[in-house]
Amino acid sequence: MSGKFTAAQRALINRKSKPKHHGPDDGGGELNIIPFLDIIMNVLMFILASIATVFTATIPVPAPSSGPRPNSQPDTRQRLNITVKVAPNGFIVGAGGGFLMPGCRTVGQASLTVPNRATPDADGSSHDFAGLTQCMVAIRQQWATEVVDDHSINVSPNGDIPYGVLVKTVDAVRESRADACRLPENGGQGNYSSPDCLFPEVTLGVLRN
Repeated sequence: MSGKFTAAQRALINRKSKPKHHGPDDGGGELNIIPFLDIIMNVLMFILASIATVFTATIPVPAPSSGPRPNSQPDTRQRLNITVKVAPNGFIVGAGGGFLMPGCRTVGQASLTVPNRATPDADGSSHDFAGLTQCMVAIRQQWATEVVDDHSINVSPNGDIPYGVLVKTVDAVRESRADACRLPENGGQGNYSSPDCLFPEVTLGVLRN
């Protein structure tokens, strides 16, 4: 018997020795996706539980105030609601829903509370800033015990008013003496206890026609 293989035998041996590759349609078996579904369900349950915990933690639950109940009665006094309209011919001061007459001690019809001076100053302005300050002092003295201790005031330009006049108006209504008011700093509280501290909390407004 010869040790050589025929061509047909060699071809058969080559076919048998080659690894068999299964194609997509050979039915090699189905993929088991149950472990993946278990992982996804666990992740979803964890996310839902986390969301519920967050919403529960953000529910506002104010604690009741502790301590004795104060015996003081509520303050029934009204606010002054001081307004200063800066007109080209003077200042119109309002308080408590009315307008103050010259002298700032009586309420009357809308008129100039502090008219302009006859002689303008070096800057060319005729507004009487010293008279406006005296008006604020009179308001403090007249209604100090009748209204809430309110240090707010609204300043509104009426017409074409120069910026410098507005700045001097704010300075005139704040205090009758320099550095009499200690304004709040860094979120703290100011000190308005000085009698020369008038209305330091100034709000600038705009009059609409």
